[in-house]
Amino acid sequence: MSHFKYTAFNDVGETLRGETEADSMDMAKRALMNQGLFVSDIRETGGGIDLSSLKNFNLRELMDIEIMPARVDGETLVIFLRQFATLVGAGVPLIKALDILIAQGGKQALIRILRDIKKHINEGGTLSEALEAHPKTFSDLMVNMIHAGESTGTLGNVLEELATMMEERRALISDVRGALTYPLFVLFAGVAVVIYLLHSVVPNITDMYTQSDQTLPAATQFLMSLSSGVGTYGLMLGVLIFCMSGLIMILNNRIKNMRLLWHKLALGMPMFGTMGKRLAHARFSGTLAALTSSGVPLITALGISKAITPFLPYRNALEDVTKEVSEGGTLAEALEKTEVFNPFLVNMAGVGESTGKLDKMLSRVADFTSSELRAQIKTQMALLQPILLLLVGGMVAFIMMAVLMPLFDMNSGMGL
Repeated sequence: MSHFKYTAFNDVGETLRGETEADSMDMAKRALMNQGLFVSDIRETGGGIDLSSLKNFNLRELMDIEIMPARVDGETLVIFLRQFATLVGAGVPLIKALDILIAQGGKQALIRILRDIKKHINEGGTLSEALEAHPKTFSDLMVNMIHAGESTGTLGNVLEELATMMEERRALISDVRGALTYPLFVLFAGVAVVIYLLHSVVPNITDMYTQSDQTLPAATQFLMSLSSGVGTYGLMLGVLIFCMSGLIMILNNRIKNMRLLWHKLALGMPMFGTMGKRLAHARFSGTLAALTSSGVPLITALGISKAITPFLPYRNALEDVTKEVSEGGTLAEALEKTEVFNPFLVNMAGVGESTGKLDKMLSRVADFTSSELRAQIKTQMALLQPILLLLVGGMVAFIMMAVLMPLFDMNSGMGL
């Protein structure tokens, strides 16, 4: 018997934390689900070794135990979902579809997971339960959508929708990374060049100035002091920055109020704050649309959407929204009361509720917001690149000017 700690929420959106005992994590999750709880996180806490559980193990089974859980990258997962959806939509039974996907080969991590899923289904479990046993690969969003698809007989459509949603999300992440790659490269390369000049080049040139009685310009004196500081305290400063960054990350992960402060500061920044808000709106509306269109109850869908929303102010607001909706309020009114979500999302949610097409309205919000975000990324990164180039060029130009100014003064004093 193993001991587990869990975080879950009930049908009215209340977050519950507790402990339970079960023979396995799957059985613990199933027992909590039977109590009407949606499990968002569950972890084994240990509690001794039961030697009797090893008596039925043979050497082969012990050798097959994975030291590290299998991980599947996003691109491989999207391809799997698309192929699986095609097979299921064509009427191929689940076991046969899994056999086909296993036989065609591919990433070994995915093959191991598919074999485990097939074993779970052969033993009488459902597909969603089998996927839930691999939380590192299949998120709560995917598990709940597939569970809804199984319940409504629309599994093929749900798998197609999941694949499309993941492709769009990966495309958005790729756009962000692609837009940031060149500016960050310019920034780091420029900083590295400046540090190299201050540490290795400037001292060799300015040594001759210290041996003369010439009065040095203020810019040259400042540069020499800066170069001396980099040479003397550079390593210490680098270690200090590294340690402070690590400490901030640890505190940020453990102290919720600190994370909340950082998130509020990030959302308040002139350029990146707008991008973060649009990302939160697109992620929330797209997830809620996908879940509700798959037949997931609105309260459960709100809980899942809250869990994958990237910023704490929005997560805290969604807790109030979930409570308001569970008490009989409308989604649009609850969103408006938080004063966090923009009027476009609020109004579209209201239209969707009044027409019975909430999922379609939210999907349009997600598409429109994602398009706005991509356009903003493209525009602002195009502006950021020349700004960074001017900044790095300005620093290098200042160093060259500070180094050469005494030479110009010396030559002018000699009448050259």
